[in-house]
Amino acid sequence: MSEATPPDWAKFQVGQRVWCVRAAKCFGGEVVPTVGEIYTIRELGVIQYSKARGLLDTAGAKFCEITNPPRIYVGFSTPDEPFYPLHGFRPLREQNIEVFRQMCIKSPKQNTKELETVR
Repeated sequence: MSEATPPDWAKFQVGQRVWCVRAAKCFGGEVVPTVGEIYTIRELGVIQYSKARGLLDTAGAKFCEITNPPRIYVGFSTPDEPFYPLHGFRPLREQNIEVFRQMCIKSPKQNTKELETVR
């Protein structure tokens, strides 16, 4: 089995919520994650890139909110759903969500004052 970069594996687990920060490539009409949206990991795996083209394998995930029909991709013999590279996602912590919710509740004027205080 191929090795994925350890930092990718260390930050993620099944059931974890993540935030999409980088668009994923579509290979033929699949539904792909949208930048800025939050997803829940349902499966982790390795994305096997073509060694002939000099690309390395990397850690990937499938998400509860996205399902695609299984299909056979170039270089593979069995149908599967695509994994999306984990380097395009950031772990979401409940604290992050609460800070964001509080920012939405406050008026823009309050947020501006807080930013000025930080500077």
